[in-house]
Amino acid sequence: VGALAGMAVTFGIAVHKLSQFDKEMRNIATLMPGQTAELAGMTDQIEKLAITTGSSTSELTDGMYNVVSAFGAGAESVDFMRIANEAAVAGLATSKDAVDIMSATMKGYGIVTVEAAEKATDLAFTTVRLGQTTFPELARGMRKVIPLAVELGVEQEELYGVMATLTGVTGDTLRVSTQYVGMLKSMMKPQGKMQEALNNTNMALDKGGNVTGKAIIKSMGLVESFKAVKESADELGIPLQEAFV
Repeated sequence: VGALAGMAVTFGIAVHKLSQFDKEMRNIATLMPGQTAELAGMTDQIEKLAITTGSSTSELTDGMYNVVSAFGAGAESVDFMRIANEAAVAGLATSKDAVDIMSATMKGYGIVTVEAAEKATDLAFTTVRLGQTTFPELARGMRKVIPLAVELGVEQEELYGVMATLTGVTGDTLRVSTQYVGMLKSMMKPQGKMQEALNNTNMALDKGGNVTGKAIIKSMGLVESFKAVKESADELGIPLQEAFV
């Protein structure tokens, strides 16, 4: 009797899990109208991935829902979901946090590939490890910073590298991202003291007779540009906070 009761409980749990999985896949289906074959293939791949990774189907379907929401349903959706799940596990975060970072970085830089997803999550994980931030905080902060960085031609490695450095020095992620945005805006549209500092560097002037932030970043990279501006401001006796406003 005890053995039969145990089997019944096990069977009941299995049925519940299948029912839950079916419900979760139906949620994803709402984002994929008319894509019945694609959904069936996705369901099969999620089941297989749950076995090979040890992640629950609930974790994986949650990741897939966020992937499809961010990128649509395509041939690379399962790979994006797998990468997000791995990043979430490594970064003690949710798949949504990982997808948010992937989406902000990949869409911002206009490169939506599996390789780009792996690069974005690797850079984010390294930033969390070296700085004083978390995946959720980083996801919120980088959404503000990335559009400006892309406009200025800042490489992803430097973008995240500066964030890792600043979160370990100048404050929490919200404060740092706000500072970061201010610094990039000052470089993008230099005025007043910032323009004076830029013009005092050894960069060539543009047609308007000024050094642009974009030009100096293209020539020197973001970190070296910040250093050059600081040195120039020091030379002119300009307090740095008056340049980066």
